[in-house]
Amino acid sequence: MLGSLLILGRHPTLSIVEIESLYSNNHIIELINPQIARIDMPASEINFSRLGGILKVSELISVNKNSQDLNILFEIIKKITEDLTENTSSKINLGISSYGLNINLNELNQLKLTLKKHLRTIGKSIRLIPNDTFDLSTAQTYHNKLDLKNNIELIITYKNSSYFIARVTNVQDINEYSFRDRNRPKRDTRVGMLPPKLAQIMINLASGDFNNGSASRPRLLDPFCGTGVVLQEALLMNYDVIGTDISPKMIDYSNLNIEWLREKFKIDSNLKSEIYLGDATNIKWVNKPNIVVSEIYLGPPITTMPSLNQIKEFNNDCQTILKKFLINLHSQIPKGTQICLAIPAWSINKDYLRLSLVDHLDEIGYNQKKFIANNNRPLIYHRPHQFVARELVVLRTI
Repeated sequence: MLGSLLILGRHPTLSIVEIESLYSNNHIIELINPQIARIDMPASEINFSRLGGILKVSELISVNKNSQDLNILFEIIKKITEDLTENTSSKINLGISSYGLNINLNELNQLKLTLKKHLRTIGKSIRLIPNDTFDLSTAQTYHNKLDLKNNIELIITYKNSSYFIARVTNVQDINEYSFRDRNRPKRDTRVGMLPPKLAQIMINLASGDFNNGSASRPRLLDPFCGTGVVLQEALLMNYDVIGTDISPKMIDYSNLNIEWLREKFKIDSNLKSEIYLGDATNIKWVNKPNIVVSEIYLGPPITTMPSLNQIKEFNNDCQTILKKFLINLHSQIPKGTQICLAIPAWSINKDYLRLSLVDHLDEIGYNQKKFIANNNRPLIYHRPHQFVARELVVLRTI
């Protein structure tokens, strides 16, 4: 079995770690280049809808050991497109994304034109999707419906003297992500805006290949639920959810957003959501979770870069809250429960000021999970122009 190629997202490290968390126990994962991973399972078996860090999934069609010869590449692509279009009489949208080839953009576009002319000679009607860059964007793939049966996007990459060629089968639904994020009835920029994709990644890092082993569904707790982004993504993954927050306003917002989600996305009425007021540092949760996922307090809202002294003060406040929360949580969850938290990491001179507690978690009853794909380095999610980044830590109670 050739397997699949996965196109990694804007934060490739998080993308590959997400795949490692979900599939590494049963499958081999290989990084082809910084933007593409290969996994030895068919695209049809990958649960794409729950993956926040993967832009596209493609079914691997061919692996050919050759030098980077354009004539050889053209012959390979010609045969593949002939086979893919053999039973199609309708017009075909055709796109090609290349990664790491020894080819310039003009040569890529010329290869596509030559391919189009050839396909016309055998009676195929082709519309080429233009390349402004070597790879087509997620938006281009999505809007041109290149993941559908009668359309084609080929992924071509090169490693260790081999061409890898795959056909895209799934692409992120960018409209749905935007709708879930921006059309919720309640949003609050002052408490941070956790992106739905990042919430999905965090849930996957905490759950991994979790198998409850009983008839009941897994139950996820978000102790700092805010406006309910983690809760909504967990419900879409068929988790029961518990959300608590110290702010009555946030509890109201979460309840309204979950009501909206249930209506708009036809959430299974059997899925339970409990959302109530509580301070994560001392609350006693009524029902115990299998998995804990949360973005903790990241510090006060700021509009300008704070001074180093202010950052250190924010850092100490966040660390105090995190420690009290973890001590409170530890006494209430079973041994081995997995947790994924987004905690603050302040960007200073191209480095990060992190919470020092992360290096001493064993002292309060936790092990931190390390990932091979990340070489055990910190997992940082950071957008340009943001003063505070998010460090993702995955913990297990001991």
